[in-house]
Parts: sequence; structure tokens; C-alpha cells
Amino acid sequence: MRERIDSLRKERVVFDMIYRQLESDIKAKREELIAVMGKTDKAERMRDESRAELERLKGEASKLKEMFQAEWNDVVDKSLKEQNETTVNNMNSSKESINKGLGKFSSSDR
Repeated sequence: MRERIDSLRKERVVFDMIYRQLESDIKAKREELIAVMGKTDKAERMRDESRAELERLKGEASKLKEMFQAEWNDVVDKSLKEQNETTVNNMNSSKESINKGLGKFSSSDR
């Protein structure tokens, strides 16, 4: 009977050691889980902030593109208008020169 009691006491000591080790492991895993959850929350906040920044930049880029396109169209329209005016002026000058030249021929024919 005494042997049985000693054997049970030894088993109890081993059981207590295993139990304490498991509790320690659980505590460590719990702390690790809390740390990972904190990192996850931080990463999600950063992701959300990055997405918001990306959307803001896309909107800004779109506005800049529209402004550029409008200015470009104005420059092109102005350039075309100036080219047309220059062409018309050149044609009028050529026409006048031709008419003057023809006028000389017609007055000498008389």
C-alpha cells in the first residue's frame, strides 16, 4: 500500500510539472496571438490608408489629365487658327501680287 501511495505521489508530481508546462505554453501562445493580432490590425490600417491615398492620387491625376487636355486643346486650336490666318494672309498677298502683275500687262497692252 505504501508503494502504491509513493507511486501515485510521483505520478502527481509528474502530472503537475506537465500541467505547469502546458499552462506556460498556453500563456506564451496567447501572448504570441495577441502580438500577431496587433500586427494584423496595424497592417490592415496601413492597407486601408494606402488604398485611400491611392484613390486620392488617382482622382488628382484624373483632374490633372483633364486640365492638361483642355490646355492642350486650346494650344492646338490657337496654333491652327494662327496657321489658317497666316495661310489666308499669304494667299491674299499672292493674289494682290498676281493682280498687280496682271495689271501691268493689261495697261501695257493698250
